[in-house]
Amino acid sequence: FPVEASSRSIAFGGRVYGFAFVRDVSERRRAEEAVRQSEERLRQAIRVSGIGIFDHDHRADTIYWSPEMGSIFGWGADEPRTVEAFIEFVHPDDRERMLAATRRAHDPSGDGQYASEYRIVGHAAVVRWVLAMGQTSFAGEGGSRQPLRTVGAALEITARKQAEEALRRANEELDERVRLRTE
Repeated sequence: FPVEASSRSIAFGGRVYGFAFVRDVSERRRAEEAVRQSEERLRQAIRVSGIGIFDHDHRADTIYWSPEMGSIFGWGADEPRTVEAFIEFVHPDDRERMLAATRRAHDPSGDGQYASEYRIVGHAAVVRWVLAMGQTSFAGEGGSRQPLRTVGAALEITARKQAEEALRRANEELDERVRLRTE
């Protein structure tokens, strides 16, 4: 079984004494392995699902975007990952709606919930739809409450939006045919 050992020697009364401490760390190793396996399952689930993860630390003004998030946005490995760069990718027609959802999530008087669907315009003017959801955590109480961090996920939903649009057009055509037959 795994152990952790440490030893010390001390001089006392002209003699040197050695002490050894041995501790069974089996339980800690099992717990560490369970955490490692859980983290690996989560990484694989995120990779397979194509969900991008973001984590904005408001105090340090730093942001982490997972490789999947970079893939959704079509970012190269060397492109800056800043809030400003992200906002520039949002379609101009959707930008104010997305920013309003962000302001609501960061509002200290609110619940910190964030949800928004918006288009992004990537390199070569490729337009994609994104569904993003997140949660802002706060520090402090009352008037001193401030956002600490916003953690969330984003998923490209372009295919779903295209299917919805095709269905809407088909319904309009069907409604028009029905209207023409009844006239």
